[in-house]
Amino acid sequence: MIHLYVNKIYGTNINEIFNEGIATYLGGSVDKPLEFHLRKVTKYVKLHPVNFNNLSSLDGIDGETNFQYSIGGLLCKIVEDKQGFEGVKKLLETGRSDEEFFQAIESIVKVKSIDFNKFIYEELEKYN
Repeated sequence: MIHLYVNKIYGTNINEIFNEGIATYLGGSVDKPLEFHLRKVTKYVKLHPVNFNNLSSLDGIDGETNFQYSIGGLLCKIVEDKQGFEGVKKLLETGRSDEEFFQAIESIVKVKSIDFNKFIYEELEKYN
């Protein structure tokens, strides 16, 4: 349902990470809440280091937990906590490309692309 509303409002020029992220943040994924997936990602990356600067090309851990959905949801949560839903709307207005994704991260989340991987690892520690 969330995708239907998001696509109706923002069209098809929405970054998939934020599109899946808002759906996971608000409604979970495969009947599990965002926090479930973030705990799972946190455990996984302790054993299998992941470079989140390549987030758009990462697959899932398994058929249940997807990096893009989980990290996208985490980013939506971080922005909503700091800037309210107006900040999340800005994420959803981001274009589709990786370059536009990182421009949004820098301008909205205030994290430079060179620091993004470290930032995600630090945020995941909260779900340890």
